[in-house]
Amino acid sequence: MLCVVITGPSFTAARAQICKSAAIADLLEFRLDLFTDETLIHIEVLRSLASASQVLYTLRSQNQGGKGPNGNRRLELIETYLKNPPAYLDVEIHDSLDWVLAIRAACPQMKIIASVHYFTSGFEVVPTALKLLELIPADIYKIAIQAVSIEDTLKLMLLAKKTPLPLALISMGEKGELSRILSPVYGGALTYAAVDEAAAAVPGQMIAETLLQTYRFKTLNIKTQIYGLIGFPTSKSISHHTHNAVFSLLGKNAVYVKVDLVPEELERVLPLLQALGWQGLSVTMPLKASIMDYLDAYDEAVSQIGVANTVVFRANQLLGFNTDGKGALKAIKGKVDPKHKILVILGAGGAASAIGYEALQSSANVIFLNRHPEKALRLAQHYGCKGGDLAELQTYAYDLLINCTPDPMPIPEDWIHPQAIVMDITTNPQKTPFLEAALKKGCQVIYGLEMFAAQAALQFELWGKNTLPTTQMQDFIQELGEAYLTQTP
Repeated sequence: MLCVVITGPSFTAARAQICKSAAIADLLEFRLDLFTDETLIHIEVLRSLASASQVLYTLRSQNQGGKGPNGNRRLELIETYLKNPPAYLDVEIHDSLDWVLAIRAACPQMKIIASVHYFTSGFEVVPTALKLLELIPADIYKIAIQAVSIEDTLKLMLLAKKTPLPLALISMGEKGELSRILSPVYGGALTYAAVDEAAAAVPGQMIAETLLQTYRFKTLNIKTQIYGLIGFPTSKSISHHTHNAVFSLLGKNAVYVKVDLVPEELERVLPLLQALGWQGLSVTMPLKASIMDYLDAYDEAVSQIGVANTVVFRANQLLGFNTDGKGALKAIKGKVDPKHKILVILGAGGAASAIGYEALQSSANVIFLNRHPEKALRLAQHYGCKGGDLAELQTYAYDLLINCTPDPMPIPEDWIHPQAIVMDITTNPQKTPFLEAALKKGCQVIYGLEMFAAQAALQFELWGKNTLPTTQMQDFIQELGEAYLTQTP
């Protein structure tokens, strides 16, 4: 179930929140501890606006992160609101068991959510908390923790998958978003969401509209296959918008999420993803080289390039591939045949290596230039081509110039040749200062989105999720990306 939290605090605000959410929510949580006295007086009016949505009353104590009183005073207040019982009532872990039993007897149709919140603890407290909660005769057991790391969130989801109880396990904070998106996949009883960012009751609470539109929350279930992007940071990536839209188009029961991850976490996180049944990964910086240590097998291109940007989970194995280079060359070939052309690559990282490898397969004359020339020279020696310092660009009459660095403008504008085709692998923003300078010079340009769409289409094929011709898939992803980047500031 999707539970949208109504925080008020004023009657006007609560009414607006209900009117916006009633049609999309399965459950509306009235946070009574946040409501003003005026709002509480008109609570029956607010309930009448809930339409088909059921209502949950929560009077959160100060001990549990709310604004309500602690102890018996809170229980007395709750009783005053049960003259017309809601569909659900939240009780807290330390509430009197006798009181809960009495409430159940007095309101037999009302369901109970037994909850506990830990604002400074991670997964380590969950097993004990669950045993304590189970002493309460409840219909749903809710445990919220503060996600110290992504491991906390993944362990929480693994517990939900293995436990037959009706659970609402939540990781608070940015590292906990997965627990909210993927709750239905692991059998979660409900997910709490906010009407908008201003109304979020706790850190990391997602917006209901995002869950429904981007992640198709109400279509997710225990058979949904999970794919994701790992790296750091992933905030600039548009893949969660494009890839979930592709799954929708293809009618696939699958979802794509983003996971911020650093190299030191891979050893602990990858086994958890396998245990949770994930199917595939896109890999971005700084993990493209680090992931190699955990792959069971990879193709010849990855062997030569030394980095992987795609992982397929198959029969308890992690298989590595690289679609960056192929994607870039598809974008380039849309403008020119690179055969015998002088192609200068700025940068010496994983993407530069991948593009250089594929360009050499297409008989281009590749030159690697980098701010740290020794890195470019190592790549050049590996591939048997030229390499050097960025300043050497002035000495080359090149045909293609590709920025593979994170620097939005890695060279002076004067070094860009007007007759060159210029590319930047950055997707967001679409028009980087580097490409802006090239356009001023009259150059043809290739946007990073073109490479992104081409390499993503190849990833879908590797994951076995593409039933469209590759070119059609590529065009569709590019259209989705352009639409999103146009709408997003």
